[in-house]
Amino acid sequence: MELFLRGPRAYVVRFLQGSLIVTLAILPCACAVVRHATADDRAKLAAIYSADQADRAPDVWPAQWEAVAHRDSLRRIQVIELAARARSWVSSDWYHAAVVLQHGSDSADFRRANDWARRAVQLDSTNAQARWLSAASWDRFQMSIGQPQWYGTQNVMMGGLWQLYRIDSTKVTDAERQRLGVPPLDSLRARLNRSNKPKPALDTVPQLSTDPQR
Repeated sequence: MELFLRGPRAYVVRFLQGSLIVTLAILPCACAVVRHATADDRAKLAAIYSADQADRAPDVWPAQWEAVAHRDSLRRIQVIELAARARSWVSSDWYHAAVVLQHGSDSADFRRANDWARRAVQLDSTNAQARWLSAASWDRFQMSIGQPQWYGTQNVMMGGLWQLYRIDSTKVTDAERQRLGVPPLDSLRARLNRSNKPKPALDTVPQLSTDPQR
């Protein structure tokens, strides 16, 4: 369409058309920058998660727990910053972020871990690790505010024996526990009882016979 306009109005039309062209020209470039930043952030998150897990190796934890706790605090700061600008994170990303916050120090950390674990499940209901973490992070949050846990994922040492931390068994059913990958309460208690049994002395452990006739 041809416009035969003069004066300020014609200038406005030309200005808007020019702006539209400029906007369309720079939009693909802006999208590329966002995609690049998202990929970088996801890579950083994966590296932070790997470091978190490495610090849980038997030769590191709990022998170096003070140093690990310090590194945990730094990792939490990094993950919170990454999550604040998260774009297009997938289920595994939110799970990795939740694990780092699950190793936090207060109720705010544990509540954030629960929020992110549930988000991971919403994005992928087949993510079994995220389902279990959604239960464990809620139990740990409840524990941190002095309330009973719901699912039975948190244990405490009392009198030299492992026991389930206080639990409100009316909150969820064993079917709900199973859906999130948590064993039934009876199985959890039985497992703790087995772990609390005294280990037999080495010289009383039955030895396998090396006689082929026996």
